Amino acid sequence: GVERARGPGKGRSGVPGGQLRGVGVAAALVHDARVLLLDEPTAGMDPRQRRVFRDLLAEVAGEVRVLLSTHDVADLAEEADHVTVLSRGRIVHSGSTASFLAHTPSDAPPGRAAEAAYSALLEGTGAVSG
Repeated sequence: GVERARGPGKGRSGVPGGQLRGVGVAAALVHDARVLLLDEPTAGMDPRQRRVFRDLLAEVAGEVRVLLSTHDVADLAEEADHVTVLSRGRIVHSGSTASFLAHTPSDAPPGRAAEAAYSALLEGTGAVSG
């Protein structure tokens, strides 16, 4: 079908999704946006594209507020200064990234602190069965 003709990870224009997201951020900045609302911005990006995208967000963070929703908590561990976690429509955590990461269990694997903190928060709400 049409999806196959475009190839995996490519949008309607035939441009990879990661490049389209970068263009979207650039367009918002050209129009002097004060807030960027990003929903799953790194979905479909390869590791290099993710790094370039994260670097771009870090560059503009002083000029623009960035509100990011993601299922990939690795996205927030490096860049976020505030984390809000929702479970079943309720806020189960809202605070600094450090306060979020403080929920990391001591036995969490290296490099997986954000993921472990997220899981611990959800387990504390009964949203995840162990």
